[in-house]
Amino acid sequence: CDSPSALATAADVVLTCLPSSDVFVQVVEGQLLPGLSSGKTVIDLGMTELSQTRRLAEWLEARGVSFLDAPVSGGPRRAREGRLSLFVGGRKEVFKRWLPVLKVLGGLGSVTWCGPAGSGQIVKGAEQLALGLTAAAVLEAVAYGESFGVGRAALWEALEKSQLTHAGFHDVMQHLLAEGGESVTVCYGELACVLEAAARNAQPLPLAQAMVGFLRNAPPLVVERGHQVPSFWRQLKGPPPAGPAARQDSP
Repeated sequence: CDSPSALATAADVVLTCLPSSDVFVQVVEGQLLPGLSSGKTVIDLGMTELSQTRRLAEWLEARGVSFLDAPVSGGPRRAREGRLSLFVGGRKEVFKRWLPVLKVLGGLGSVTWCGPAGSGQIVKGAEQLALGLTAAAVLEAVAYGESFGVGRAALWEALEKSQLTHAGFHDVMQHLLAEGGESVTVCYGELACVLEAAARNAQPLPLAQAMVGFLRNAPPLVVERGHQVPSFWRQLKGPPPAGPAARQDSP
């Protein structure tokens, strides 16, 4: 085909993987649309803004065109290995129709239906938050150690088999699912000492500082290492509803 519109005319399903949300919107609305007749499907494999994803889903569905957001996770290495993960949002019957195609892309990885349109982008965003903040937290911790003269090799040797290795996504989610978010410790009680030492050494700890600021005026609702401290999870979710039932359920 010599144009995106010709491609859309010839194909039952069009899959896109474009470099930005703006480019994706421009391609769909400006280039694919002339060939998108009723009964066809568009699948977005890129990371697109949630509001645009939901708007385009409604816009296409109104024209009889099905839509799935299916952002891919894994990067070039996992793509070469055939181990990509796809997080899919959209109508479940559309997901089932095109699942064989998505499985070809995922290979030995996973293809997960996450809910209605936009859900794939939400899960992808959650993954990026967890990955980015975890990486930033590790770098911040290493910078703290190095600022006092402890080398990164020594930090690696000392911490590789410590409780730090059990603070990953799997373990946090296991606690969250089994016991609720209040059971996940964020080491809030110890952060004051760490921040005080870092400040004296002129070492910024922006993530730790932001967490302490976020919880500064929160009520102490959970026990962490024998002390009553605020619940990071409770603050993230907002205050519990007022009433006798809520008070009885409070930790």
